[in-house]
Amino acid sequence: MFAARHGLGALLKDGYRTFTGIDEVTAKNIEACKTLTDIIKTSLGPYGLSKLVVNAWGKRSVTNDTAAILRDLEVQHPAAKLLVMAAEMQKQEMGGGCNFLLIVAGCLLTNADYLLRQGLHLSDVIQGYELALEKVPAFLDEAACHTVENLKDSKQLEPVLRTVLASKPLCIEAGLAGLLADAIASVMPPKFEDFDPDNIRVAKLQGGRLSQSTVLNGMVITKPPHGTVEAKGNCKVMVLGCGLECATTEAKGTVLIHTAEELKNFTKGEEAQMEEIIKGIKNAGVEAIIVHGGGIADIAQHFCNKYEILTIKVGQGKEAWVVSLLIWGAMFASVFAVMRVCLLASSVSPTHLARCPHLEVCKGTKVLRMAFCEGAGAASRRCRRELMQQYRSLMMSPQVPSKFETRRLCRALGATALVRLGVPMADELGVAESIRTIEISSTKVTQILCRDTRVQTVVLRGSTPCVLDEAEKAVDDACAFAKALTKDRRFVAGAGAAEMEIARKLQAVAEKLPGTEQYAVLKAAEAFEAIPRLLAESAGLNATEVLAALHAAHSTGRVLEGVNVEAFVGAVASSRGFSGNSKVNMTVDAKSQGILDHLQTKAWAIRLAFDAAITTLRVDQIIMARPAGGPAPRESFVTTKIHKLPCHTKQAVLSSRT
Repeated sequence: MFAARHGLGALLKDGYRTFTGIDEVTAKNIEACKTLTDIIKTSLGPYGLSKLVVNAWGKRSVTNDTAAILRDLEVQHPAAKLLVMAAEMQKQEMGGGCNFLLIVAGCLLTNADYLLRQGLHLSDVIQGYELALEKVPAFLDEAACHTVENLKDSKQLEPVLRTVLASKPLCIEAGLAGLLADAIASVMPPKFEDFDPDNIRVAKLQGGRLSQSTVLNGMVITKPPHGTVEAKGNCKVMVLGCGLECATTEAKGTVLIHTAEELKNFTKGEEAQMEEIIKGIKNAGVEAIIVHGGGIADIAQHFCNKYEILTIKVGQGKEAWVVSLLIWGAMFASVFAVMRVCLLASSVSPTHLARCPHLEVCKGTKVLRMAFCEGAGAASRRCRRELMQQYRSLMMSPQVPSKFETRRLCRALGATALVRLGVPMADELGVAESIRTIEISSTKVTQILCRDTRVQTVVLRGSTPCVLDEAEKAVDDACAFAKALTKDRRFVAGAGAAEMEIARKLQAVAEKLPGTEQYAVLKAAEAFEAIPRLLAESAGLNATEVLAALHAAHSTGRVLEGVNVEAFVGAVASSRGFSGNSKVNMTVDAKSQGILDHLQTKAWAIRLAFDAAITTLRVDQIIMARPAGGPAPRESFVTTKIHKLPCHTKQAVLSSRT
């Protein structure tokens, strides 16, 4: 059984692949991480470039948000995946700094590769990086230059939020920093640590300009009420997680009607039952019903109007239109929400059914109206991978209500979502201070003011869905930054000033080290210099001249000097004009210009970058199994022929080979 195998191959199943050594493992891992970093690094700074990413489901996004780019890239290399996981942790903890993390980690690995090729031992490189990591937190604490004293003061929040939105120039020009500062300050509790980013909601209305965005108190639903009642005050609210409609059976039946009287009385029982339910809800004190997860029947809406109950339908309901597509000569409609694929009986051949035994056959038209379970919008990502690859062109993401949105509604109103239609209990109802319909640029929306909950909604306007998506990401980043700000309110100088100061101090530390680890510390300092270099390159400046100017400024004690990305713009705008021989100031005082970086966010990013780089360098062997469901391993021609020989001949050949 093991005669033809040697070493690790004799221990593992067929299909395993192994890589060993610095050339096969360390160098290849560093190359993969460098490739990932090269993709991301051009998006750094206010003049960073955007990426057009088309994911596996055909969704196109134009963004410079690092977390969004990594989410759509679907990185598979195990070493590069470590950097992606570190960026995800940074996004989860601090809400930003992912690009900074990847750039520092990529430069650390690139510099480590240079040291290894120069003959330095791997343990010395790791020891030098660990020593640099120990020194950086103290250097960051010394570089702190600003503190936000009161998080409830929007005037103190606006300057620091501008740095968070600096990579999205459209948001800065539209004045979103001021809007978000007002929203965050208004929902900030007396105890800052209890701040909840979910209290700031986003409503997107396509049309108009981004500068027309506004902040409204309470929750905003981007559609008017469903019935004729459009306003209520100090009312009890019932939240339904199901449809406002009578339950129906799955069975189909045929009704034979002989006279007009029979036709008239056909739905009389259903109407009486629905009126009794609505009347009971009204008698329980309910003035408004929010339906989140189903539809509102016409007969139910009629009686709600009769008893003056305001109804709001949130989300798209549990139904969606699924358009079938033509593939393999058969009509398919994907229903991954219920983990199956529906096959239309038209143009179906036995060959197709034999090829796809997991399909469920049904008869119908080319467009089917099908029921989706809750959360079906993301269900296509949870289906088996082989189905995703086989029917990628069929997958659709139907717009269905989110259970998280239901939870936010219930938490804001103090209500309990009901999954059955009936008279609610007193403790299942919520209370709203007011529900009213307002008009924003010819679009009617519903505003819900909550009595005991501070909720603010940022209503975003934009010409295209892409602009609205980028603005929404900016709001999410600002809210996550505000949460991180409650943990540590200190800031360091931005524009690469803090990184340059850390690099200068690490170089001073390396000069005092007697061992070979000093070279690794020097390369760690070079990794921090990559940040101001990239900022200068993205702004069209000469990076070498900018770094020389920064070194000169920091050596003379001007530790707040950073890269002046507006150097050429300021020269052109000046009264003397700009020429090729004109001298421009390549550096700027970052603190006086309000360019600040959150200290804790930068500390987390540096720690995760060093950890990811050191973890990658510690790997000396990669063992990869055959992917589940993948093809069988290919055997060489010689091995196949040997195994087909008679037993005595096979043993003779194998013994001669060994």
